[in-house]
Amino acid sequence: MKIGIITFHRAINYGAALQAYALQYALNQMGYEAEIIDYACEYLERCYANFYNPHKNAKGIVSGCLYYPIRSARKKKFTNFRLGYMHLSAEREIKREELKKIVEKYDYIITGSDQVWNPEQTNYDMSYFLDFVPSNKRISYAASMGSNNMLEQKEIFLNFVKNFKNISVREKKYGDKLAKILDREVYTVVDPVFLIGKTNWIKLIGDQRLVKEEYIFVYCLHEKACYEYAESLAKRTGKKIVCIPDSLKAKCHGKKDFKAGVFEFLNYILFADYIITDSFHATAFSIIFEKQFNVVMKQELKTLNGRLEEIAKKYGLERNVIQNENNVNRLGNIIDYHEINEKVKQEVQNSIDFIKKSLG
Repeated sequence: MKIGIITFHRAINYGAALQAYALQYALNQMGYEAEIIDYACEYLERCYANFYNPHKNAKGIVSGCLYYPIRSARKKKFTNFRLGYMHLSAEREIKREELKKIVEKYDYIITGSDQVWNPEQTNYDMSYFLDFVPSNKRISYAASMGSNNMLEQKEIFLNFVKNFKNISVREKKYGDKLAKILDREVYTVVDPVFLIGKTNWIKLIGDQRLVKEEYIFVYCLHEKACYEYAESLAKRTGKKIVCIPDSLKAKCHGKKDFKAGVFEFLNYILFADYIITDSFHATAFSIIFEKQFNVVMKQELKTLNGRLEEIAKKYGLERNVIQNENNVNRLGNIIDYHEINEKVKQEVQNSIDFIKKSLG
């Protein structure tokens, strides 16, 4: 059985690349012939270009020039990972008008994971809603809606998702809303990065540490307080700080790896003594690798906290969530992974059962 996957595999984003890799890897391990459709969404391709000036102004030109070396170096590493480790379709850099030509190759096409059902993320490219695929071939796996208002997008879901063969999402609260909108069953499954397990990820990463000393790893997407909390913990523990900065202005006093690729990102998490992050996938990998960590909620972009709140609640990690500076006492709380690992194991099995049922 041949399965096609459409997702954000070309994004210069650690979580996007790794969830794409994980889903096709897991499907192939389960005995399916799975490959990622090398769809090049026009809007996303522009967003991840080496030179990026969306507002087309003088300030953007200066910023674009400053970030060009970083963006180009990082993009090269992501491209090498995509070409070297993902099973891609024979057709490369497929345009939207070409998608219908390849549908017959596949028994089923899966959309997901990541925010494939947040139309604002793709400038309303309906390819990720599988509008080019016959209804009986459409399946979603761990699709996420991001922070968009589903009620405002109700017509999109009714028109493009209602007739899917099977539907699964990553966040239960979105799944419950979607089930009411569509008046049909919607399953909740784990993000693909959980499907292939700790052992397989470690085989991919290898055992060579990038940082020899003990360290705190900081991965901040939006919430600058991550750096402040890392500084506080570093003073308390005497450990150094390593970070993949979110900008050139990042106030991270330690090793800054601006050009980190997928392997560096995973290596920093795997060998860290402690992790501080506001990222969903950094949180997911912290759980997979059984690390000690804190999740920092975003203060200005609170609509983006849903994914973090759900994964923390699901695994009983509330004591390690820093909502604001009033929770700074939670910094460094120790996590016991016994019950968490059992929960992950059961959810992974349920997710595999969903896949087998959907592709049966």
